[in-house]
Amino acid sequence: MLRDTLAAANDLGVVKYDVNYVWRVGNERFPHDALPPDLATPQVRKFVRAQLPRISHGLPKSQRFIEKTVGNVLRLPFVHRIYPNAKYVFLIRDGRDVTESAIRCWQSPAKLRYLAAKLSTFPWQHGARYAASYAKRFFLKATNLTPHLSSWGPRHPEIEAHVRDLPLWQVCAHQWIACMEAYEQSKSLLAANQIIEIRYEDIIANPVATFRSLCDSLEIDDQASVIHRAQQTIVAGNIGKRSQLSADQLNIISELQSGVLERWGYRRHSSNELSPDRAAA
Repeated sequence: MLRDTLAAANDLGVVKYDVNYVWRVGNERFPHDALPPDLATPQVRKFVRAQLPRISHGLPKSQRFIEKTVGNVLRLPFVHRIYPNAKYVFLIRDGRDVTESAIRCWQSPAKLRYLAAKLSTFPWQHGARYAASYAKRFFLKATNLTPHLSSWGPRHPEIEAHVRDLPLWQVCAHQWIACMEAYEQSKSLLAANQIIEIRYEDIIANPVATFRSLCDSLEIDDQASVIHRAQQTIVAGNIGKRSQLSADQLNIISELQSGVLERWGYRRHSSNELSPDRAAA
């Protein structure tokens, strides 16, 4: 939602897909997505900086583009070494809503047309092994040979153990914790004017004001197109999606995530439910 809305601007290009395979070229055998910065070798830096503009749609003369690969939240020092002057938009959302959404993403049917379009951007000469593994996972899901993807979203260091030992809803709860903690530990690497933190709840409650402010921070000239896209596409239905979880699941997830939720301004009520604390925000 955030990527596609910003990409409506005619002064920004956009990478339309999550392209973890681009960021991992040269490091395909590394067991998870939290790549340390020393793996951003000169060869890797050169490759990524050439490949992302190549697969960007509508790239303007300024060469500015927006790219969203969710695994990057686990490897901010690695990404920063490749793009030291980039700006980063960090989207904050209630972890229990994220958990419910992630469960659906892990279980959603594979879309073969989407997979084919995505693989058309793959740098086959640099990472065919990784592409084959990626395609295999989607094929198994598309043919119902597995109940959910073996991995979806950011692959933090503990994710394989979690997938083996925990129910999916707990896997997703821990995945959100790992992403938030990785960001907390790494954000000090960036200058204050490189980070824009934005709340999902604020986007939904007031998309026009929120995107106007975001466009100012990102120095986007074509704000009218961004605002128009926001008005046409953003709806309020995804706040409170945690209500789809069972009471027991919600209680356990709230306990698991409580420390991180509270640090980011989501507080506990007597009903054992958290909501944005606007004073803390």
